[in-house]
Amino acid sequence: MVQAWRKVDFGTGTVTFLDDTQKEDMLQVEYPNGFLLDMGWYQDRYIISIIHNFDWTHPVKRYETADGNQLPALLTEAVRFVEKKSRTAEREKSEVNMMQVRKLEGYRDKIKAAYEASAFTKGTRPEPEDAVKRFESRYTPIPAEYRWLLLNFGGCYLAEPWIFTLKELEEAYPIFQEAYEDYMSEYDHGPTFPIGGLGDGSIVFIDLESGRVRGYNRDYADLEEIAENFSSLLLGLVEQALELGNLCKEL
Repeated sequence: MVQAWRKVDFGTGTVTFLDDTQKEDMLQVEYPNGFLLDMGWYQDRYIISIIHNFDWTHPVKRYETADGNQLPALLTEAVRFVEKKSRTAEREKSEVNMMQVRKLEGYRDKIKAAYEASAFTKGTRPEPEDAVKRFESRYTPIPAEYRWLLLNFGGCYLAEPWIFTLKELEEAYPIFQEAYEDYMSEYDHGPTFPIGGLGDGSIVFIDLESGRVRGYNRDYADLEEIAENFSSLLLGLVEQALELGNLCKEL
């Protein structure tokens, strides 16, 4: 009976925990876009829960049975459900990303004016698309809004936090991955992507599930909330640069 449920195809999921015995925790499978399938033996029954973004209090869906023979069928149904939810979330995320990119396109002239007004971005240039693609083939896709900035303007040093140039990203990405494994994995967040830093040594990254921009410094206890998303971060930096430029003109 136990062997039967172990033969279930978990699709795009990654099994992160598996225990053959009837204990509270028996199985956990991680899926893209913040979904988790959890199975355990609780109060004389098997319970399969679909969790999203670590919200254990409010499972997306729950399956229960006291009959172990039903587990393969229930697990198969749960896998179909969570894979469908994950695909839907991926489509919605892509749509949001494209909306944010279109939003940035609408501010192109303003961003250009800020880059031209700031002494810190005088030598900044757009990154070649083939170089961006080389990075992505070596590591992972760059988030859409950040990719747009790199291709159209390059990195950003208008104010803190600064946003990496492609060269800086190539240097920082492996270091960030090590920091994630050693320190950041204890925090509740989705997949992450580094985009820049702060003067205190903090790593600034995008939580790819929520889109939020956060800062991490291993000397601090908590993650720092920096911006609702990459677009709001960039446009905030642009406003600071333009205001500073206007003040300098008035002096």
